[in-house]
Amino acid sequence: MALNCQVGTVTQPGSTGNQTISLPANFDPKAIIMWGSPLTAAGVIANSTFGWGFGTYRGSVVQQRCFGLYSADAAATQNGASRGQSDALFVLMSGGTGTLDLEIDLVSMSVGATSNVIINWTNLHTTGSILLNYMILGGSDITDALVMSVSTTPSVATQDITVVAGFGQPDLVMCFTPSMSFSTSAQQWILPSFGIGFDDNGTIRNRYLAYAEDEGNTTMAVAVRHKAGLGAGISETAGLDFEFHLSAKTDWPTDGFEITYDDQTAFSDAIGILALKGTFTRSLSTAANPSATGNQTYSHIGPPSAFFMFGANIATIAGTDTTNSSLIAVGMGGGDGTNEGCAGWTNDDALGTSDNNSFFSNAKVWQTYSQAAALLAEGDHSFSGSDVIINWNDADATAREFSYLILGSEVAFVPRIMRQVN
Repeated sequence: MALNCQVGTVTQPGSTGNQTISLPANFDPKAIIMWGSPLTAAGVIANSTFGWGFGTYRGSVVQQRCFGLYSADAAATQNGASRGQSDALFVLMSGGTGTLDLEIDLVSMSVGATSNVIINWTNLHTTGSILLNYMILGGSDITDALVMSVSTTPSVATQDITVVAGFGQPDLVMCFTPSMSFSTSAQQWILPSFGIGFDDNGTIRNRYLAYAEDEGNTTMAVAVRHKAGLGAGISETAGLDFEFHLSAKTDWPTDGFEITYDDQTAFSDAIGILALKGTFTRSLSTAANPSATGNQTYSHIGPPSAFFMFGANIATIAGTDTTNSSLIAVGMGGGDGTNEGCAGWTNDDALGTSDNNSFFSNAKVWQTYSQAAALLAEGDHSFSGSDVIINWNDADATAREFSYLILGSEVAFVPRIMRQVN
């Protein structure tokens, strides 16, 4: 029994072509997640530029979906774009017209003694030697993994998401909602928007995060929503577009799962999905940074193997927030108990001239920034027994919420033998 995880950083090479990410023998990779901003070292740069995506190699066939977001700094008119692709693992953009500035494709995954993941840098970023974070999941406790995309169905209460025959019902679903149609290389330049969420069987509704900004506005306008569920689409001007969570597992199709709409959608929007099936353990919950430096513990039901988190620089909110004085900084982070990395972007609301930035670290599992890109809190992580521990090196007086996922190997059940004593 094993769930394997490797978190690391890839460096953009000097020319296009394949790059091999080597793994320990018999790691047996099943899925890769990539996220990052175009920095060459830990720090902050101008312009909100962010990407994330995931890929699998099920049956020796590449499956991948990715998302990119851009919003210009020092602009008198809000100028941004978002982009989704079905033929790439990771993209970054430059400029408010959705111009592709980086593309990475998944090539293959190898198992056994020479376990590795091969990616292809098909388009290099303007800035050389940028660093990007990745998390690779593998091992026998993940029995199947696939990546796919579906479109939301307008004006229905529930929607069956059917996957390939024989897959069964997933044990973990991760999704992102760029509120656009996925395409193969075609540019998508619309309102910058983004959503991320994960959940397992619908009995405990974890939180999702959704973000949007108002393209073309002369006063910078952004919105965020962090609520219970699997995903949502929002706009800064209209608020909630749609919202959904996993239905009870008894309602799921034989191969796939079902979502229930908490808010009906009037549009057909794309959802990118990573579905994992297996005997691995998982813990999904929310927390907030402490007000003082030191350790904070997040408990699991066995030894952890992987830790992933996302959030914004605001406290818990009941709905879509468009007026918080902290709007907005959004980030993701992950770690394998030793290696860690985080990245995200900021966008200062209600300004006449935009103040947009990107941040990256390959030495911290989490960083929280202000909307003006001032560091508020950060921490390193470690695994100890059945716990994930974040050592908060910098503290923030305001408790800012994040969602987290812990994955671990299957925990064997050992029956206790009862003896009757006369």
